[in-house]
Amino acid sequence: MQQLSFEILLNSTVLAEDEIRLTKQAWQIFRLFYSNGRVNPAVVTTGRLRAMAGQYNARLSEIRRALIPLGWCIDEFHAVGGNNIYKMAPVETSRYCRDRPEKVEELRHGFSGQTQRN
Repeated sequence: MQQLSFEILLNSTVLAEDEIRLTKQAWQIFRLFYSNGRVNPAVVTTGRLRAMAGQYNARLSEIRRALIPLGWCIDEFHAVGGNNIYKMAPVETSRYCRDRPEKVEELRHGFSGQTQRN
């Protein structure tokens, strides 16, 4: 697992200009991809996300909005039967970022005062 140097906090209702914060559901989903300063190499499926949040696509967008300015993204890989696979990936190698540049640009400006934490 890759060691990273940023932190995403719980609770977007107390957003500070220099901190990234997620709603509770988004934070719980984010922890599937990243914990203890490391990217989790395990895959996350649509079924698992759906069990955690009915609007999991909205939660993934919230997570991407926090990650993209930090150089990371959540990639989606389509699978037969609709049980897609999701993984955290660097922006430079992310299929999501490559295939949706206009969406990435929109998400990149999601947290105007966002800075990387060391």
